[in-house]
Amino acid sequence: MSEIIRITHHPVFQKGTFHEHPDLFGRFEQNSPDHLQEKYERLWRAMPRYEETITWALLEGPGFWGATHPGADTVFVDIMVGINSYVYNSDCLYVNPAQRVYAVSDPPGITTGSRRLFERLDRHLKSSTQAIEALVNRLNKETRPDEGATLSLLHLPENHPGLAQVVIAGDSFVLHGNTETHTITTVTGKHDFIGTPYAEFTAQELTIRRGDFFLIASDGILSLAHNHPTRNLENALNQHLNGNLDNFVVDVMNASNSYYRETIYDRVFSRFGGNDNISLLLVVPEAVGAHPDADSVILGGYIQERD
Repeated sequence: MSEIIRITHHPVFQKGTFHEHPDLFGRFEQNSPDHLQEKYERLWRAMPRYEETITWALLEGPGFWGATHPGADTVFVDIMVGINSYVYNSDCLYVNPAQRVYAVSDPPGITTGSRRLFERLDRHLKSSTQAIEALVNRLNKETRPDEGATLSLLHLPENHPGLAQVVIAGDSFVLHGNTETHTITTVTGKHDFIGTPYAEFTAQELTIRRGDFFLIASDGILSLAHNHPTRNLENALNQHLNGNLDNFVVDVMNASNSYYRETIYDRVFSRFGGNDNISLLLVVPEAVGAHPDADSVILGGYIQERD
């Protein structure tokens, strides 16, 4: 890995989480048949051993911060119902500091397809002089429909410092924000996934101004809005803009996966956010710089056995 990039790991469940929130067990305890009650009670008693042992990864480099998380509620439910003996994160991040390309991919299901997609993209970027739009369309033609995935990609051409190119395929997000105006807006793209036959993707060109930043995210980031009054992603993200972007990704990830209570009709449910894999990549163009010898990094897209 490049010396300019650092990866740290953070717990999905903090120490003491399940002692502090015993009502999380309620959704499994209620209306369960007798033969499952004992199983759920045994698993609930064992939950503290997963505190600080299952982690999510934070990626830090020049002008960018990225994180990919299996989703706290996804992990919790999988353990409690015992359907999986593994922890997975189908989401994937890609950062290429040398060519200033940053992307997130999210395939449907439990798969490592997003990692394979980025491995192909990385090879093309390093061996071809094609424009980013042509490379994405080439990638689309090489991807089978059964390996389809979203792709939200940002390119900052070094020879055009005031320009950003954005390609969006599927339901992942690119958001364009500014720290001086305290605004975040969503960039719209194409609904087709990479791997859609006959689809053609275009690169949108956006002007970069002082204080600009970009957020690239999988649709799991919608968990952030679970406890926001308007359930609006842009407003929910704006709550974490406090002038210091260094902690933005960690704050948003923790908030997206946090414990909350929700009333549905006449019942109150206690749960975690993160009922899907969540990925977020923050890029600050002013701080990116030139790093021609830096390695690319692919983070996520894994299936691992759970101890």
